[in-house]
Amino acid sequence: MSSLSETLQEKAKNELGEKVEWRDRDIQALRDLLKSDLALHCPLEDDNFLLMFLRARKFDYENAAKLVRRYYEVRIEYPDFYKKYRPSFAKENYEKGMYLKLPKSKETDPVPLLVRLALWDPSTAGIDDVIRANIMQVEKVIRSEEVQVNGIVMLMDVNQLTWAHAKSMNPFVAKRTMAILQHAMPCRVKGIHYVNVPHFFEYVFAMVKQFMSDKLKSRIHIHSSPEYLKEHFSLDVLPESLGGTLVTEPYVKSWAEEMVNSEDEFISRERYGIKRVETVADNSHKQVDAAGGITGTFKKLNCD
Repeated sequence: MSSLSETLQEKAKNELGEKVEWRDRDIQALRDLLKSDLALHCPLEDDNFLLMFLRARKFDYENAAKLVRRYYEVRIEYPDFYKKYRPSFAKENYEKGMYLKLPKSKETDPVPLLVRLALWDPSTAGIDDVIRANIMQVEKVIRSEEVQVNGIVMLMDVNQLTWAHAKSMNPFVAKRTMAILQHAMPCRVKGIHYVNVPHFFEYVFAMVKQFMSDKLKSRIHIHSSPEYLKEHFSLDVLPESLGGTLVTEPYVKSWAEEMVNSEDEFISRERYGIKRVETVADNSHKQVDAAGGITGTFKKLNCD
């Protein structure tokens, strides 16, 4: 049963091709596609999980199935990045408001996610820690059906960004970040706004931009001053530090609690992933983990 209001159901129909009367059929079609992938171990019986990927690919079954696989493949490609993929590792930064989910003005607006890089201390946290915490908050919000339909908009406040911060970015980090955000995360990125950009920001952005799709490039906004944000956001959703009227303290506390309290959700997802499947002499299969160790034999891998 969908939690979407009639307004959002209509938006989903118009923008994503989603029809309530076809939802069960669409979910089952994706489930059947994924069942044929013996190496994939995922929550196939979770309709909400499958629906999240269908919405991200406008109900194109093949592309949704590819996105599910990609969602797990990046965990094999970038194992070090996902070693600390739990909110507890970013607890301090959530609590001090470095990452924040802001309120929306209208029901149909994308949810704004704020990142305040001025609060990043590069002497105690690396670039991976910074990016990982942001990807985790994206993963948290997209579990909401409203966000799956409306999408997200990122607000990157780079005020007080120094060369000590900037030099942490390199082509590998940029490529990996875009690979995860664009091609392995079931979310609709409706915009990314960089505000309070320093003079050397062009150097950093050029490194990231080369890995962006044309669609995402068209949704990038770079503002030298918060004044220009008023053209895109109403004042009631902008923090006072960015020229708005929003007092952020209550939101910082509640969002930090929500992220930290979702620890078990992130841990539970770790049991899923991709295993290499090898055919053996008796025509059964051997399931091999990413490190190459055999973890068991089976006739068919059933996703749960």
